[in-house]
Amino acid sequence: MVNDLFVTAAATVGAMAVGRTLPKGDPKTDYYIKIGYLASQVASLALYGIIVLKIKKQNDRTIVKIVKPKPAKPAAAAAEKTEVSEKDVLKDAADADADTAADPGVEVTTTTARDYDLQAVKGEIRSTVLSAALYLGVLYLALGFTRPLFTQTIKAVAYMLLQSKQARIHLWGEKPVGDLARPFKDGRKAALAKLKAAVFGGAKPVKKAGEKKSE
Repeated sequence: MVNDLFVTAAATVGAMAVGRTLPKGDPKTDYYIKIGYLASQVASLALYGIIVLKIKKQNDRTIVKIVKPKPAKPAAAAAEKTEVSEKDVLKDAADADADTAADPGVEVTTTTARDYDLQAVKGEIRSTVLSAALYLGVLYLALGFTRPLFTQTIKAVAYMLLQSKQARIHLWGEKPVGDLARPFKDGRKAALAKLKAAVFGGAKPVKKAGEKKSE
């Protein structure tokens, strides 16, 4: 699938370009833009509902490990606990996850693919509802802007068809491997890293005349 960052950028630029060609101040055009936006949001929520049903039906109990950095302890609290008994150390080591024990700076939690996917879908539904409230309640009703609604309509369709990892797995039948492997990675960060490597990674420092190689 196309990278998330480039899909979002292409959809946004394309929607903005098309939006500039639409007649401004035309009530009929504004009406269709509003209806199109509402339809895209309702369609997205309906597809999320289908995804939730598919996730529950599959009931995938595959274990998913989520590794997160441990929150930093306040210096005062760390200073208070200066003495630890040998018994406590052995008990903590026995109960700790192997990965966590190997790296004390992270904590590992486990869940199932079913619960992980349901939580991810809930996050996307929440984001969709908040976005609709912002664009309809603030930009449209309060400020009277309709062009952002058109842009968001295109982006919503592009996201649901190409970007949503849950849609790609449960609607379009892609395997949960690579960038779809659980736990999901932030595609934007990976895309920016690849872009940075492509732009700057191949550049070699230019050696000035008379400059000696450092040992």
